[in-house]
Amino acid sequence: MKILKYISFLILSCIVLFSCASTLSNSNNSTKEEPVVIANDSLEYEIIIIDPGFSSYLASVAKPKGFMTKII
Repeated sequence: MKILKYISFLILSCIVLFSCASTLSNSNNSTKEEPVVIANDSLEYEIIIIDPGFSSYLASVAKPKGFMTKII
């Protein structure tokens, strides 16, 4: 009975160690994202946003001009 206890502990330990190992990522993130520039010549200001992932965030969240949400 002791041997079964040790073997089950060993198997469980191996499973935990292998499941906690890091995985290799095959994602190819070679696309270079350009900075977003927001400028207004009449007010003489310019905002440059250099943030990875901002363009995809802006594309997923942006609403058309004049879009309004209903507040309940």
